[in-house]
Amino acid sequence: MIPLKELPVCKEFHTLETAWNKTNNFALKAPTGSGKSIGLPWSINDKELCSGQILVVQPRRIAAISLARVLSEVLGSEIGEEVGYHIRFENKSSKYSRIIYVTDGILLGLLASDSSLSRVGLVIFDEFHERSLNNDASLALVKKIQQNQRQDLKILITSATIELDKISNFLPNCKRLTISGRTYPVEIIHKSRDIKLSLFKQVETEARRVMKNWPGDLLIFTDGASNISKIVREIQKQKWSKGILVYRLFGDMPLSEQEMVIEPKKSRKIVVATNIAETSLTIPGIRIVIDSGIAKIFNFDSNREINTLLPEKICRSSADQRSGRAGRTSPGVCIRLWSELDHRERPKFIEAEIHRLDLSELFLTLLSRGLKPEKLEWYESPSNASWDKARKQLQVLGLVDHQDVVNETGKLVSKIPLHPKLGVALYQAAGQDCLSELALILSISEGRNPVNREYVGSYDKDSKSRKSDFDIMMAAYYDAKKSNFCTDFCKKNGIHAGRMREVEKVAFQLCSYFKKEFNPSVIPHEKISKILIKLDSNRIVRLKSPARKLYEDTRGKHLYLSPVSCVGNSDWALSLSTTEIMFKDKIQLQMDMVTEIREEWITEILANKLTTQKRSFLDQNTRKVVVENYLKLGMHKLDLKYGYDPSKDDITSAYANEILAGVLVLKNWNEEVLQLLERLKFMENMLPDYNIQSLDEEDKILIIEQICSGRNSWKEIKNAEVMPVISDYLGLEKINVMKKIVPTNIIFGKNNRKIKLLYSKNEVSLRIKLQEIYDVEVHPTVGFGTCAIVVEILAPNNRVTQRTTDILGFWNESYPMIKKELAGRYPKHEWR
Repeated sequence: MIPLKELPVCKEFHTLETAWNKTNNFALKAPTGSGKSIGLPWSINDKELCSGQILVVQPRRIAAISLARVLSEVLGSEIGEEVGYHIRFENKSSKYSRIIYVTDGILLGLLASDSSLSRVGLVIFDEFHERSLNNDASLALVKKIQQNQRQDLKILITSATIELDKISNFLPNCKRLTISGRTYPVEIIHKSRDIKLSLFKQVETEARRVMKNWPGDLLIFTDGASNISKIVREIQKQKWSKGILVYRLFGDMPLSEQEMVIEPKKSRKIVVATNIAETSLTIPGIRIVIDSGIAKIFNFDSNREINTLLPEKICRSSADQRSGRAGRTSPGVCIRLWSELDHRERPKFIEAEIHRLDLSELFLTLLSRGLKPEKLEWYESPSNASWDKARKQLQVLGLVDHQDVVNETGKLVSKIPLHPKLGVALYQAAGQDCLSELALILSISEGRNPVNREYVGSYDKDSKSRKSDFDIMMAAYYDAKKSNFCTDFCKKNGIHAGRMREVEKVAFQLCSYFKKEFNPSVIPHEKISKILIKLDSNRIVRLKSPARKLYEDTRGKHLYLSPVSCVGNSDWALSLSTTEIMFKDKIQLQMDMVTEIREEWITEILANKLTTQKRSFLDQNTRKVVVENYLKLGMHKLDLKYGYDPSKDDITSAYANEILAGVLVLKNWNEEVLQLLERLKFMENMLPDYNIQSLDEEDKILIIEQICSGRNSWKEIKNAEVMPVISDYLGLEKINVMKKIVPTNIIFGKNNRKIKLLYSKNEVSLRIKLQEIYDVEVHPTVGFGTCAIVVEILAPNNRVTQRTTDILGFWNESYPMIKKELAGRYPKHEWR
């Protein structure tokens, strides 16, 4: 690494130093490679400008750790002394640390335990453009502390793509600073995606070219671990890549493996990464970037109450961050696999998480601290609908009342770093002696999957008694625990040692909130399942297609089992996690952490949510009416019972449903009936002043039920008259109006012949031979002259030669041409 004083931000630090005592708020824009993540906190501390600790907020754990280690190494101190870091379950800092790199979630926790940040003198929100939910909440709280408790507390917001005007409007008396930063140019080359090539093949082709023509190491950006692996395999099998180190880099990798990627190497290397490498991380030697222009973005669909993780186009600011990776230490090049036009049409920034994610957990956290979420000063305020949805959810869970007062259970749940629903589940489990088991299950569900398919496969062979992913995870935990989380043992057996160790840490922490020891044993499936059923009935799914492992939830959504699930073809199941993903170029919902449940558990726990329903239908095999009695939960039917002694109403309903579905057809539902329905549509659309509406589905159901009523066999129903029933339903007054306004026929032509009218929603028409309208100069109409009839004029071969709503215009403009064309072909017909 270059000396600290040579970093661009350190060279221009005087601009910040000069303004230091004039204000407490700063917004600094400095391009990628300017050294702001290390140089700023070091310079502030070195100049002794800040009396308290300096917290540097980072969006990712690996960034917090690597930055702390680099700065400690440069200063020649041990990590945790002058410079430290604090991430989830790992605190390498002390009260003597001057600079502490923290993740945004940790800062939110610190604000809960020390409401005035008494030891802190400066909070640096680094890479603020990423706009995480925790970051926005922390900024709002730190600003409140500064205004009400700590006028001496300083705030510094930094990013390569920060909106200085917007920040300065949000923070009072904010000093705006811009540092030129990177002195190394990056050449941007746009190359549109080649639709003939797969993404990984096109990336490999570009990688081969740039590695040949440009010095330095290569960083490739793509979306997700799966595409990373495909690109790595494609590169490694090519002869040109021999002797080049090829690495993967994504969030789910163990930290030790991530750290290995960013260590300097003697050989040239290629790093294929997700957007984890977009900010803060410095990978030495990178001079070339290939950017696919996509990233997997996490969202929460509040209407469907599911998480979504789908590939999306990155915004322009993210593209700038990525290209900046190539110019940190020397001139570089960035190949963008999209066109310049596509680039211009992309949004400048990604939508902040506060507008995309569920706010229930944040809402409860703030209420528990005596804060009104809507009254906080937000950098960008969430919508009222988002707050209302969060409030309602907390009220349903019984954690807050209608005055937003948090009860004791709510205060306890607010401390638990999980969604409030899961916090309530733990609270109930603590009272039913199954806390440790549920804590372990939730620790796995909320974290990164600690087992792979190999372990699931071996477990499946050993145990077929119960179909539950919970059992697999418990068995994997015990296996890892027995080996003391030995990396070699776990890897050999398909267990991720680091993740499983982290699972245990989380489970210990979850139990500690209830002042209980983590001491798991055999999973009490019935207890845990009933707790989860009661809290969220939307998690209940029923098997729809065994061959495809396809299930349906209470709202009718289709969900697929995760490839690593052992649940198989259980009739009823419960899913702890549902995510919308891209699978084989199709979007689908995938369930993880699934367990088999029993129908009787559902009927017992959700008795007050179930409604008694009855449905009659026609058995197509026996042609008999069958009555179906059941309990209904959303789209699910439970306690299904069949009866073969239908009432008259059951018979009516069964036949009516078959007719409406088009399975059975009424003989007299004929053209006359269809034209009556079209006349109604025409009047509703073209003659609205008469206030006559067309028949909707409910009207049709009532009419068909009336036709079926009192008739006990299909033969009777099939031959029943239809027009009298519809006429009776419409009423004599409407029928008489329609006869006058939209008649079924009209006297027209030189022979005064009665001609049938054909109606549709937007027009009425008739057909007549050309020779029959000689001498006709008045155009026919309906609706007392308000709607012209479309006259379809037929040639001698009975084909339409002209459509017109202006008969005089036809004679003057179209007829001469038609006569010229047809008279010679049909000389025996009259032509005037």
